[in-house]
Amino acid sequence: RLVGSEMCIRDSCRISDTTVVFGETILRKPQSVEEELRFLELLSGKTHVVRTAVAVGTTEENLETVISESRVTFCTMTDSMMKLYAGTDEPYDKAGGYAVQGLAGAFITHIEGSYSGIVGLPVFETVELLSHFGRGLESLRLRSRLLNPDEVHFKDERRERRNHAAGAVCAIG
Repeated sequence: RLVGSEMCIRDSCRISDTTVVFGETILRKPQSVEEELRFLELLSGKTHVVRTAVAVGTTEENLETVISESRVTFCTMTDSMMKLYAGTDEPYDKAGGYAVQGLAGAFITHIEGSYSGIVGLPVFETVELLSHFGRGLESLRLRSRLLNPDEVHFKDERRERRNHAAGAVCAIG
């Protein structure tokens, strides 16, 4: 039985699920503050593995799969940092008890692998699988409108300055 996040694009379906592994232990979605604190104590100052499996197919017989594996290193966290994070609603519906794209991003010192895979859907690998079914990058138009750069216009000068400043920061970083 397939479990995870499922999305159908035209005549192909995609399903994915993410697992956080520390040593030989799978860190599921924490069920309590106490369990979340235990997870954070395990992850604090150490590196763990995040695996996201993606399957794409039009039938069960032609299902293709890939597993994205990444390594994530957390800083050494203080008790107050752990309690503060465990006191939010963020970790309780996330594998491993944290969201790299959320507040927990402040605890992560190093990532090796796929950021989007850690979030829960490795985009590169997913598009590659979809392309085997004639549904590559163009499939993403269903969720994001691809823009022609000549069609982009700014509504006011302040927005233009803000976007220019953001581009400068990205270029420097």
